[in-house]
Amino acid sequence: MLCELFGYSKQAYYKAKTHAQCLADKVKKIKDAVLLIRRQMPRLGGKKLHYLLKEGIDSFGVRIGRDQGKRI
Repeated sequence: MLCELFGYSKQAYYKAKTHAQCLADKVKKIKDAVLLIRRQMPRLGGKKLHYLLKEGIDSFGVRIGRDQGKRI
């Protein structure tokens, strides 16, 4: 298998794959929340948006900073 050529076990490969899918799901939920607030308050700045979403973002177990939230 390819993972053996690069020095990884099968377990490490599938664990990383599962983690990436889980993270993508969390980011999609956060993105949906950001877009919902942006539709309601289109002129809202990045600092206030981050403040409003901070508790929700922390509950997903993902840390996203203010500037990264503006890029979403």
